[in-house]
Amino acid sequence: RCLSDWSSDVCSSDLTLDTLNLALIAFAAPAIAGAWHVPIAQFGPVFALGLAGNLAGSILFGSAGDVWGRRYPVIAGVAIFGAFTLLIPFASSMGGLMVLRFVGGIGLGAVLPTCVATSAEIVPARLRTVVVTATSCGLPLGSMSAGWMAFVMLPRLGWKSIFYAGGIVPLALLPLLIFWLPESIRFLTLKKSSGP
Repeated sequence: RCLSDWSSDVCSSDLTLDTLNLALIAFAAPAIAGAWHVPIAQFGPVFALGLAGNLAGSILFGSAGDVWGRRYPVIAGVAIFGAFTLLIPFASSMGGLMVLRFVGGIGLGAVLPTCVATSAEIVPARLRTVVVTATSCGLPLGSMSAGWMAFVMLPRLGWKSIFYAGGIVPLALLPLLIFWLPESIRFLTLKKSSGP
């Protein structure tokens, strides 16, 4: 398969995991509230800080991608949101959960702009719209997958199980990203033309 197809598949998978992890807390919140005996209304800051981290990650890593390339922000983002999602079952307070969601959100925010940019830059112009659209399909797929995961796992295995799964899967994807995710051709060309 050509490099553009592979890059699109990887980036679409990353975006699926990204939005899956972003959505998991919404499905788990009622169960966590019941287990911790806190009002569900207290989860407002948890949701807000997750989205704030997402925004911060998009700004920070989106800019970093222009300087250091696209693949490193994607790898770092997946590592961050995978690790901090995996830590959520070990949280014991709302404060701890807020911190985990914020830092994990930074990793989540890193993936979206860099994956879309990578898909756009690595394909010929005539295929760009199709490939970017296909890559972006990972967003709704991730939200849908989070719903199905919660439906299947929450009643049987408890709320912690969905965060274990949501953390382990992206971390398992890291070796593929490290060894096979290509760098943006545009970035490599600009780097070569600018010299050492």
